[in-house]
Amino acid sequence: MYRQILIDQEDQNFQRIVWRESKDSPIRGYKLCTVTYGTASAPYLATRCLFQTGLDLKRDDPAVSSLIKESFYIDDLMAGAPSSEEAISSIKTLSNILEARGFHLRKWWSNSSEVLFRISSNWVGDSSNLEIHPDECSKALGLTWNSMNNTFIFNLKVNFQDNITKRSFLSQSARLFDPLGFLTPCTVSITIFYQQLWLLKLDWDSPFPEALATKWKTFQKEFEQVCSIHIPRWIHTASQQITLHGFCDAPELAYASVIYAVQPQADGNPKVTLLVAK
Repeated sequence: MYRQILIDQEDQNFQRIVWRESKDSPIRGYKLCTVTYGTASAPYLATRCLFQTGLDLKRDDPAVSSLIKESFYIDDLMAGAPSSEEAISSIKTLSNILEARGFHLRKWWSNSSEVLFRISSNWVGDSSNLEIHPDECSKALGLTWNSMNNTFIFNLKVNFQDNITKRSFLSQSARLFDPLGFLTPCTVSITIFYQQLWLLKLDWDSPFPEALATKWKTFQKEFEQVCSIHIPRWIHTASQQITLHGFCDAPELAYASVIYAVQPQADGNPKVTLLVAK
């Protein structure tokens, strides 16, 4: 994505580098003419250019404009449609519009076999389990979308160590990526563990006291059970009345908030769905 965006000529001088093919070759100066990985401004410039594309389309194609402005995370699109026909139309329209501007969308995936069958095979991804995580967390415990069942699941890989230190604990616990807070009842225990750990004022590489190490290992084993959790992606909101209910609490050790969607059903029993927690 970055290399598809040109830098203004006046600003290219801020991206000068020197290079030579070998130690005997003369040193040459170059200017990097596109957005460059590793620079502080690169993520903003890339996402802002994509967002500007959405703004430019607001009058001519409001639907595609909204998709671009609201449904991208960096260069990943996460969106849906009420029907297969609408999904296919959106895919083709969006792909053509962005390709004309240098952004080539690929690796499409859907829970609809009809959509996958009818779009170009060059655009389709190669896995029914799509991992969802930001690029900088590629080794994280990722939120995964199972397109066959249309559910969110969690992949958990716990690295048990004989000598647990504050450094290794932070390394393991920071791998959890749970943007919607589905696992908040579990992850709040990690937050409380943080508090207890910092009160001990341990060095970064000092082993945990035996009691604390045992407590953490027990929690890790129990936490592996989150792999069995399957969370429906679709909350059945189409053409139905829906109300949002929020709750929060602040006890002694932690505070939290949660929002549920409540929908009336024909049998009189409301359907309650967890939307987000923090």
